[in-house]
Amino acid sequence: MKIGRTEACGFAVFSVMLFMVACRGEISHEDRKAAGQGMINQEVKKVSQADIFAAGLLRGRQIAEAAQQSLGKKLKETMVNKGVYEAIRYCNIQAYPLVDSLSTSYRAHIKRVSLKLRNADNAPDSLEDVLLNAYQYNADNNMALQDNIVSLDEKYLLYTKPIRIGDPVCLKCHGKAGSEVSDETFSLIKSLYPADSATGYKIKDLRGMWSIRLPVKDIVNAMEE
Repeated sequence: MKIGRTEACGFAVFSVMLFMVACRGEISHEDRKAAGQGMINQEVKKVSQADIFAAGLLRGRQIAEAAQQSLGKKLKETMVNKGVYEAIRYCNIQAYPLVDSLSTSYRAHIKRVSLKLRNADNAPDSLEDVLLNAYQYNADNNMALQDNIVSLDEKYLLYTKPIRIGDPVCLKCHGKAGSEVSDETFSLIKSLYPADSATGYKIKDLRGMWSIRLPVKDIVNAMEE
Protein backbone atom coordinates (compact mmCIF):
# COMPACT_ATOMS: atom_id res chain seq x y z
CA MET A 1 0.00 0.00 0.00
CA LYS A 2 1.36 3.40 -0.97
CA ILE A 3 1.66 5.87 1.93
CA GLY A 4 1.34 9.61 1.23
CA ARG A 5 3.59 12.21 2.84
CA THR A 6 1.15 13.10 5.62
CA GLU A 7 0.37 9.46 6.38
CA ALA A 8 4.06 8.65 6.33
CA CYS A 9 4.81 11.36 8.89
CA GLY A 10 2.05 10.12 11.15
CA PHE A 11 3.21 6.52 10.67
CA ALA A 12 6.76 7.47 11.68
CA VAL A 13 5.61 9.09 14.94
CA PHE A 14 3.32 6.16 15.67
CA SER A 15 6.19 3.71 15.01
CA VAL A 16 8.39 5.53 17.51
CA MET A 17 5.66 5.24 20.12
CA LEU A 18 5.32 1.49 19.43
CA PHE A 19 9.07 1.12 19.83
CA MET A 20 8.95 2.91 23.20
CA VAL A 21 6.12 0.64 24.38
CA ALA A 22 8.04 -2.47 23.29
CA CYS A 23 11.16 -1.38 25.15
CA ARG A 24 9.56 -0.01 28.32
CA GLY A 25 6.14 -1.54 28.41
CA GLU A 26 4.55 1.91 28.82
CA ILE A 27 4.63 5.47 27.48
CA SER A 28 5.80 8.13 29.90
CA HIS A 29 4.39 11.65 30.10
CA GLU A 30 7.58 12.99 28.54
CA ASP A 31 7.31 10.53 25.65
CA ARG A 32 3.71 11.51 24.98
CA LYS A 33 4.65 15.17 25.03
CA ALA A 34 7.57 14.61 22.64
CA ALA A 35 5.45 12.55 20.27
CA GLY A 36 2.68 15.15 20.34
CA GLN A 37 5.11 17.95 19.59
CA GLY A 38 6.51 15.89 16.74
CA MET A 39 3.05 15.57 15.24
CA ILE A 40 2.48 19.35 15.62
CA ASN A 41 5.75 20.05 13.85
CA GLN A 42 4.77 17.75 11.02
CA GLU A 43 1.44 19.57 10.68
CA VAL A 44 3.26 22.90 10.39
CA LYS A 45 5.46 21.48 7.66
CA LYS A 46 2.37 20.52 5.67
CA VAL A 47 1.71 24.20 4.93
CA SER A 48 3.24 24.69 1.50
CA GLN A 49 4.68 27.85 0.03
CA ALA A 50 1.79 27.94 -2.44
CA ASP A 51 -0.70 27.80 0.45
CA ILE A 52 1.06 30.68 2.20
CA PHE A 53 1.09 32.79 -0.97
CA ALA A 54 -2.62 32.13 -1.58
CA ALA A 55 -3.50 33.09 2.00
CA GLY A 56 -1.24 36.15 1.80
CA LEU A 57 -2.95 37.27 -1.40
CA LEU A 58 -6.36 37.11 0.27
CA ARG A 59 -5.05 38.92 3.35
CA GLY A 60 -3.48 41.62 1.22
CA ARG A 61 -6.73 42.14 -0.69
CA GLN A 62 -8.64 42.48 2.55
CA ILE A 63 -6.24 45.09 3.91
CA ALA A 64 -6.00 47.06 0.66
CA GLU A 65 -9.79 47.16 0.34
CA ALA A 66 -10.20 48.33 3.93
CA ALA A 67 -7.51 51.00 3.52
CA GLN A 68 -8.94 52.24 0.22
CA GLN A 69 -12.47 52.44 1.57
CA SER A 70 -11.43 54.14 4.80
CA LEU A 71 -9.20 56.73 3.14
CA GLY A 72 -11.55 57.29 0.20
CA LYS A 73 -14.59 57.72 2.44
CA LYS A 74 -12.90 60.27 4.70
CA LEU A 75 -11.51 62.21 1.75
CA LYS A 76 -14.83 62.28 -0.11
CA GLU A 77 -16.75 63.35 3.00
CA THR A 78 -14.30 66.19 3.55
CA MET A 79 -14.53 67.31 -0.07
CA VAL A 80 -18.34 67.24 -0.10
CA ASN A 81 -18.78 68.94 3.28
CA LYS A 82 -15.83 71.33 3.32
CA GLY A 83 -14.61 71.64 -0.26
CA VAL A 84 -11.49 70.83 -2.27
CA TYR A 85 -9.28 73.12 -0.17
CA GLU A 86 -9.96 71.21 3.05
CA ALA A 87 -9.74 67.87 1.25
CA ILE A 88 -6.20 68.68 0.15
CA ARG A 89 -5.30 69.76 3.67
CA TYR A 90 -6.82 66.51 4.95
CA CYS A 91 -4.52 64.50 2.68
CA ASN A 92 -1.58 66.58 3.84
CA ILE A 93 -2.25 66.16 7.56
CA GLN A 94 -4.51 63.17 8.22
CA ALA A 95 -3.86 60.56 5.51
CA TYR A 96 -0.63 59.23 7.00
CA PRO A 97 -1.93 58.85 10.58
CA LEU A 98 -4.93 56.98 9.17
CA VAL A 99 -2.75 54.57 7.20
CA ASP A 100 -0.45 54.11 10.20
CA SER A 101 -3.48 53.26 12.34
CA LEU A 102 -4.58 50.63 9.83
CA SER A 103 -1.03 49.23 9.77
CA THR A 104 -1.22 48.74 13.53
CA SER A 105 -4.70 47.20 13.38
CA TYR A 106 -3.76 44.70 10.68
CA ARG A 107 -0.20 44.04 11.89
CA ALA A 108 1.12 44.93 8.45
CA HIS A 109 3.18 47.75 6.96
CA ILE A 110 0.89 49.68 4.58
CA LYS A 111 2.12 52.24 2.06
CA ARG A 112 0.86 54.07 -1.00
CA VAL A 113 3.56 54.63 -3.60
CA SER A 114 3.58 56.36 -6.98
CA LEU A 115 5.82 57.23 -9.91
CA LYS A 116 4.35 60.76 -9.97
CA LEU A 117 4.75 62.08 -6.46
CA ARG A 118 2.76 64.59 -4.51
CA ASN A 119 4.14 63.70 -1.08
CA ALA A 120 7.81 62.68 -1.10
CA ASP A 121 7.05 60.06 1.57
CA ASN A 122 5.21 58.09 -1.12
CA ALA A 123 8.39 57.45 -3.08
CA PRO A 124 8.86 53.73 -3.92
CA ASP A 125 11.87 51.71 -2.85
CA SER A 126 13.85 49.79 -5.49
CA LEU A 127 11.53 46.75 -5.59
CA GLU A 128 8.38 48.88 -5.50
CA ASP A 129 9.79 50.94 -8.38
CA VAL A 130 10.20 47.79 -10.49
CA LEU A 131 6.66 46.64 -9.72
CA LEU A 132 5.19 50.10 -10.36
CA ASN A 133 6.90 50.32 -13.72
CA ALA A 134 5.56 46.88 -14.61
CA TYR A 135 2.04 48.08 -13.76
CA GLN A 136 2.63 51.25 -15.79
CA TYR A 137 3.81 49.20 -18.78
CA ASN A 138 0.63 47.12 -18.63
CA ALA A 139 -1.51 50.25 -18.32
CA ASP A 140 0.23 51.93 -21.27
CA ASN A 141 -0.35 48.81 -23.39
CA ASN A 142 -3.98 48.23 -22.36
CA MET A 143 -3.07 45.07 -20.48
CA ALA A 144 -4.75 43.82 -17.31
CA LEU A 145 -3.66 45.35 -14.00
CA GLN A 146 -3.83 42.67 -11.31
CA ASP A 147 -2.75 42.57 -7.72
CA ASN A 148 0.34 40.55 -6.93
CA ILE A 149 2.31 38.98 -4.11
CA VAL A 150 6.04 38.28 -3.90
CA SER A 151 8.40 36.99 -1.24
CA LEU A 152 10.72 39.54 0.37
CA ASP A 153 12.52 37.00 2.54
CA GLU A 154 11.67 34.14 4.90
CA LYS A 155 9.77 36.48 7.22
CA TYR A 156 7.75 38.74 4.90
CA LEU A 157 5.62 38.76 1.77
CA LEU A 158 4.90 41.91 -0.23
CA TYR A 159 1.38 42.40 -1.56
CA THR A 160 0.81 45.08 -4.20
CA LYS A 161 -2.35 46.39 -5.82
CA PRO A 162 -2.56 49.07 -8.51
CA ILE A 163 -4.47 52.27 -7.70
CA ARG A 164 -6.32 53.81 -10.63
CA ILE A 165 -8.15 57.12 -11.00
CA GLY A 166 -11.71 55.81 -10.73
CA ASP A 167 -13.84 58.74 -9.60
CA PRO A 168 -14.19 62.07 -11.46
CA VAL A 169 -13.92 63.85 -8.11
CA CYS A 170 -10.25 62.75 -7.99
CA LEU A 171 -9.56 64.96 -11.01
CA LYS A 172 -10.27 68.06 -8.92
CA CYS A 173 -6.88 67.46 -7.32
CA HIS A 174 -5.13 65.21 -9.87
CA GLY A 175 -6.56 66.25 -13.24
CA LYS A 176 -5.33 68.82 -15.76
CA ALA A 177 -4.21 72.07 -14.16
CA GLY A 178 -6.28 75.03 -15.30
CA SER A 179 -9.35 72.94 -16.14
CA GLU A 180 -10.18 70.06 -13.77
CA VAL A 181 -7.76 71.51 -11.20
CA SER A 182 -8.67 75.15 -10.59
CA ASP A 183 -5.97 77.81 -10.34
CA GLU A 184 -6.79 78.27 -6.64
CA THR A 185 -6.49 74.55 -5.97
CA PHE A 186 -3.27 74.30 -7.96
CA SER A 187 -1.76 77.16 -5.97
CA LEU A 188 -2.64 75.42 -2.72
CA ILE A 189 -1.14 72.15 -3.92
CA LYS A 190 2.09 73.91 -4.86
CA SER A 191 2.22 75.66 -1.48
CA LEU A 192 1.91 72.35 0.37
CA TYR A 193 3.90 70.24 -2.10
CA PRO A 194 6.39 72.44 -4.02
CA ALA A 195 7.76 69.50 -6.01
CA ASP A 196 4.32 68.07 -6.88
CA SER A 197 4.05 66.13 -10.13
CA ALA A 198 0.72 64.36 -9.46
CA THR A 199 -1.53 66.26 -11.88
CA GLY A 200 -2.49 65.65 -15.49
CA TYR A 201 -4.28 62.36 -14.83
CA LYS A 202 -7.37 61.09 -16.63
CA ILE A 203 -10.02 58.59 -15.52
CA LYS A 204 -8.62 55.02 -15.38
CA ASP A 205 -5.00 56.24 -15.36
CA LEU A 206 -2.64 54.43 -12.99
CA ARG A 207 -2.14 56.67 -9.95
CA GLY A 208 0.14 54.34 -7.98
CA MET A 209 -0.17 51.18 -5.92
CA TRP A 210 -0.77 49.85 -2.45
CA SER A 211 2.33 48.22 -1.01
CA ILE A 212 1.59 46.00 1.98
CA ARG A 213 4.28 44.02 3.79
CA LEU A 214 2.81 40.94 5.50
CA PRO A 215 4.54 38.84 8.20
CA VAL A 216 4.64 35.19 7.09
CA LYS A 217 4.28 34.09 10.71
CA ASP A 218 0.91 35.83 11.05
CA ILE A 219 -0.33 34.30 7.80
CA VAL A 220 0.63 30.77 8.88
CA ASN A 221 -0.90 31.26 12.35
CA ALA A 222 -4.18 32.39 10.78
CA MET A 223 -4.18 29.34 8.50
CA GLU A 224 -3.84 27.03 11.50
CA GLU A 225 -6.70 28.57 13.50
